[in-house]
Amino acid sequence: MESVYQTGNRSWVSEKICLKDLFREFSAAVPTVSNIESESAKSRKAVDLKKISVLMDVELSEDKLKILADTCSVDKLKVSCEPPTVDVECVKARPGLFDKSDIPPEASNLETLKHLKKRIINDETVEHLKYRSNIWLTEPSVENLDLTPGKHFLVTVRMYHPFRHKIGIRSSQPPRCSQEIVLLGEQFLTSLRDKILCPSDLAVSGELSENPHQSFTVRAMDIYKSGFIFIENTFYNDHRDPKNIDYSSVIRNWAASHDLGPFQTARMEDTKFEDLTVRLGYPYVYQHQGNCEHLLVFSDVR
Repeated sequence: MESVYQTGNRSWVSEKICLKDLFREFSAAVPTVSNIESESAKSRKAVDLKKISVLMDVELSEDKLKILADTCSVDKLKVSCEPPTVDVECVKARPGLFDKSDIPPEASNLETLKHLKKRIINDETVEHLKYRSNIWLTEPSVENLDLTPGKHFLVTVRMYHPFRHKIGIRSSQPPRCSQEIVLLGEQFLTSLRDKILCPSDLAVSGELSENPHQSFTVRAMDIYKSGFIFIENTFYNDHRDPKNIDYSSVIRNWAASHDLGPFQTARMEDTKFEDLTVRLGYPYVYQHQGNCEHLLVFSDVR
């Protein structure tokens, strides 16, 4: 696709990384708990320090290794004047949108304001807190999972709001990030798709002008379930519903007629993140609801 779109100087984009191979090599090089779980705590720490010395390719005495470990301790990452870390309830607040002190008495019983009071925290509460713009989303199946060092890894994906691209005209507003989603390497691409929030999915499907008060709960996402994620010349299609269609077929046929490609296809529900080869910082595409497109970027793996 680089032959179609002018990528320019993207120094922040990494080389292609096979995630499974990357962390397999990393696990082999770095000592893990499983390698030394039978040893005592004291000897285990000594073995860790020794392996770190070997990994660094330097010869250090035990005393110097202890000094290095103390100096590089995570406790040293904090400074005396840094703001306190925000808790989950605080970051769910949207500061600056609403002032609770300005509610007239006659409106204090409104249900909407009651719910808003629970959700909103004053600016003063979160103004000096770290990570106040982040919102943590938890998934029960992952929340209680005991992650193993050297076995599991996390993938961070940034989703962007859809925007209209005009050839030759620079947009006045750059793409805006709408979500940052963290997933496990052993999860499937469908886990990412199910976490993506888009108003197009929530649109009411059907004609209600004759009866505007009709109770209608079917959303566009309940009817039009097709979609794909395009990563490194492969279209990962969602075929969990037998009625889903391959959105990419039209694109692949057009590409073939313009001597572009070849492009591959795969099933989203059969592909794990650990099986992907990606470039960090490079824009990929998620398409659903016909022609609703989102850019997505793999921003971090660890």
